[in-house]
Amino acid sequence: MPSRLSLIQRVIVKIRRDRANIILITPWWPRQAWFAHLLRLSTEHLRLPLFASLLSRDDGAILHPTSTISN
Repeated sequence: MPSRLSLIQRVIVKIRRDRANIILITPWWPRQAWFAHLLRLSTEHLRLPLFASLLSRDDGAILHPTSTISN
């Protein structure tokens, strides 16, 4: 199984190859090799706010238990 980081790179390659218009949510990781490619492809980017309930459902269940919020 590919790592999440290599999966992001593979998605970026497919977007370019297919000239696709998509909404893609990725971590804001400027030091990753794929990050600059992603910004060049984007027409607009939106940074989601950092708050603990961002990755939880209305019932309070956490969707990504390993997530951390740090400022």
